[in-house]
Amino acid sequence: MFKNELFSKLKFMRKSILTIEDSKGLNYLYSKIFEKEFDVVPVNNFFQAFKHLQSNTFNDLIIINISDTKSDNFKFLKHISTSSLFCNIPKVIISKNNDEELKTKTIDLGVNLFISLPFEPVSLTIKIKEILNDKEFVKPTLKQKIFSFGFLPL
Repeated sequence: MFKNELFSKLKFMRKSILTIEDSKGLNYLYSKIFEKEFDVVPVNNFFQAFKHLQSNTFNDLIIINISDTKSDNFKFLKHISTSSLFCNIPKVIISKNNDEELKTKTIDLGVNLFISLPFEPVSLTIKIKEILNDKEFVKPTLKQKIFSFGFLPL
C-alpha cells in the first residue's frame, strides 16, 4: 500500500508538457516520446490549449506547432508570452517552416527553443530536459512553492 501511495505522489511531481499540434499523428508521437518521463497533455488547437491553461496551474512546458506568423498558434504564442499568468512557462516551437523571420519573431517572444521538422526524438528530449532543469530560467510555479513548504497533495 505504501509503495502505491508513494508512486502516485511521485507521479504527481512529474513535469507536464502541453503539446499544441493539429496533427493527431504528431500529438501521438509527442505522447510516446515523452510518456516515460513527463505527463503529456495533447491538444489539437489554441482554443483547447487556452482552455487547458486556464483550468490547470501545473504546466511546466508548452510545445507549439507554428507554420507562420499569421497562424492562430502564433497569435496564441503572442498572447501567452505577454500574459503575466503564462509568460514564465518555457515554450518550444516545432515548425515545418525554417524561415528566419519566423524564428526571429518567436525568439523575440521568449521562446526557449525552435526546432524544424523533421526532428530527432532523443535530441528533443535532451533539450527539453535542459530547459526544464535550467535553474536560471525556471521561476517558481505554484506546484514548486507547495512542495518547498512541505505540503503534499492528496
